[in-house]
Amino acid sequence: MDFKPASHFYTLTSRIGVGVFYLLIQNSSSSLETTTTLIDATTCCHISYPEVITRPKTLTASLHHEIGLSIGDFAFILSPNSVQISILYLSLLSLDVTVSASNPTSSKSEVSHQIELSKPVIAFATSGIAHNLPSLLHRTIILNSLEFESMITNSNTMVILYFSRTTSKSKGVELSYRNFISSLARA
Repeated sequence: MDFKPASHFYTLTSRIGVGVFYLLIQNSSSSLETTTTLIDATTCCHISYPEVITRPKTLTASLHHEIGLSIGDFAFILSPNSVQISILYLSLLSLDVTVSASNPTSSKSEVSHQIELSKPVIAFATSGIAHNLPSLLHRTIILNSLEFESMITNSNTMVILYFSRTTSKSKGVELSYRNFISSLARA
């Protein structure tokens, strides 16, 4: 009998439900511009409504274009709750990546067993517990690192457009995924 990881797990919520929720918050009133949407009680880190919209989009572009995550992949998360986890979930689910989350206090053997069951291609963990993870197809991304922070805040170049002037050489202008998505959203 072939092992099919998804058949061994209980469905806690549908991706459609999460997607509909995310679309609703994206299309909500602009009066939320200054509203704090997520607060981490441990670190007091807070994320505003506009950041809850832009950060998952930016992370999604990074994970898809730089890492290579795509529909049907499995991702493993080994981390305590934080505001970054919310951003990560929205991003992974928008890519239609199945998320397998583990208790951060799990032993190395428990984590190995969970990895064996879910067969993820990538993992996300905090620096203090990442040593419990084996090597995966793509890699492990450390959630409390500058790299991850950059993945959720920096825009990635999607295309370079050139324009020329009659008296000089052509010039290149970078168009980021964020710029492109913003332009589409305004149309």
